[in-house]
Amino acid sequence: TKIPTYGFAIGDTVYLHFMSVRRWGDAGQWDANYSALAKSTDEGQTWEPLDEPRWPGDSNFIQVATATVTEGGSDYVYFWSIPAGRFGEVALMRVPATVDAVEDPAAYTYFSGTDDAGEPIWTADLDAATTVVEGTIGELAVMWSTYLERWIMTYSDAGNAYIREGITPWGPWGEPVELASAAEYPGLYSP
Repeated sequence: TKIPTYGFAIGDTVYLHFMSVRRWGDAGQWDANYSALAKSTDEGQTWEPLDEPRWPGDSNFIQVATATVTEGGSDYVYFWSIPAGRFGEVALMRVPATVDAVEDPAAYTYFSGTDDAGEPIWTADLDAATTVVEGTIGELAVMWSTYLERWIMTYSDAGNAYIREGITPWGPWGEPVELASAAEYPGLYSP
């Protein structure tokens, strides 16, 4: 099964990030073959799956939330990412916000921590990616709030819905605040 997890656009090209599910397990658990991108250049009328980039099914880059971020005068697409299932922690990758870069696996870099000055360290090594939000994270969404001047993340933990604020895309992220509980809203899904 191939399931879309998020989408974004670069000019007139629309990209859909999807995961290829290998096996469905217990509630909230599944194994993935890989995740990848499909693109449309006709406003979503037709879609072409891309051969690359692809992320391995056992990586932390199977389900994503994206946002365009301007850094140093350049635009990037940031991907906050979790592994297959609803029980992973969040990692972060980025790519320059151009069609050529988005379709080039070598253009992606992964957040691997900060230097002594608190500046982000980006690496081409997917395995060097570090966690930016710990805990049980599922169905995440991330956006910049101009009102709060903070990054806002919503997600579920296989039952309850939460929100938290981040100073930068990589954090620090505040403590989660419960938005809704599974006890009050059984079957709550994807905040």
